[in-house]
Parts: sequence; C-alpha cells; structure tokens
Amino acid sequence: MESLDNLKILAETAIESKNYEQAYQYYSKLLENDPKEYSFWLGKGIAAGWCSSRNKPGFNELIVCIKQALKNDKENKIEKEKLAINIMELCEEKFTMLLQSLNKEVTDEFDKKPMGSGELYAVHQIGKI
Repeated sequence: MESLDNLKILAETAIESKNYEQAYQYYSKLLENDPKEYSFWLGKGIAAGWCSSRNKPGFNELIVCIKQALKNDKENKIEKEKLAINIMELCEEKFTMLLQSLNKEVTDEFDKKPMGSGELYAVHQIGKI
C-alpha cells in the first residue's frame, strides 16, 4: 500500500492538473486511513463537484464533504473566502456547461423542423426562442 504522504502528493497533483476523477480516488483512499483530516475531506469534495455531470450529480457529495471538512478543522485553517470562490467557480462552470448542453439539445431538435417555403432563416430561428 502506498504511504499517506505519497497519496497526498498524488491527490494534490491530480487536483492541480485538473484530473478530478483521479484526485477523487486518491482523496477517498486518504480518508480511509485518516477520516479526521479536514484537507482530505476538502479535496474529495472539490473533486466530487468537478466530476459531477448531468448523469452523475456530485453536488450533494460536495456539500457533505465541505461540511465534514469544516467540522474537522479544529484550528480554523480553511480559508473560507478561497473555498467560497473555488466552489463558486466550480458551480459557474458546471452551470454554463449545463446551459450549453441544453441549448445544443434545443437547437438540434429545432433544426429538425422544416422551414416553410419563402421563410427566412432568421425568422425561422426566432421560432426557437
């Protein structure tokens, strides 16, 4: 089994390189060994949020992990302002991705509808709205 120090380095590196699925796995292993370490909960929560998708929402796990991290942070080391900014950026990107996905689905479905003869493309597109 890998040492905790090695796992921690791998987890932090995975987060930095935006390999969130791998980071999630590493932080899960770290928590199996030390469930009271706030930074492991924090890392797992952030990774869960970034791994979330329409098919596999991870925001509930993000919230639970953040609450657990704050509960275990006896020395108040978590910089709450940076944490809030990180979570807001995560939510903003995921929300943007969701809207883009929905827009693509609507556009794809709408583009299947035939245009009437003599109808201008711009007028046809207004119907989508």
